[in-house]
Formats: sequence, C-alpha cells, structure tokens
Amino acid sequence: MTTLKRQLGLKSATALIIGEVIAVGVFLTPAGMTKSLGSPFWLLVIWLAMALDETTRGIVNYLRWRTGRWRTFSALAPAAAPVAH
Repeated sequence: MTTLKRQLGLKSATALIIGEVIAVGVFLTPAGMTKSLGSPFWLLVIWLAMALDETTRGIVNYLRWRTGRWRTFSALAPAAAPVAH
C-alpha cells in the first residue's frame, strides 16, 4: 500500500491562499460592502490590500515552516522564544 506524504508546496499554498481570498470576496456580499464604502474603487483597494496581506502571511509561514523555524515568538511568553548563541 502506498502512503501519501503530508506536504504543501509553494504552488499548492499559493493556490490555497488565492482560493481563500476569492471565496472571501464572493461570500461577503460585494454590493453591501460597496454601499458601506461609498465607491467600488475603495472596495477594490480593500480587496487588493487583503489579498496582499494573506499572500504575505502565506509566504512568511511557508518560509518559517520550510526553514524549520516554526516557533511561537511572543513578548507575552519570552521563555518560548529561542535563545541566541
């Protein structure tokens, strides 16, 4: 029996993020958002800003996972941060 590896490559992660951004744009009722913002231009600006934010987060998390630096860094829990040698 063949087993599949649990891995998520750059292409798969990018496709997942793009799919999530599109889904959020579709399911948040663009007409209602446009009415609140007053202009379709601002809706597009916000949508693009969120797409950039999610893409950046995805890339950072992928790189953290890929380099083995998948740890929690928090000012609230300094003991969890790695110690520089």
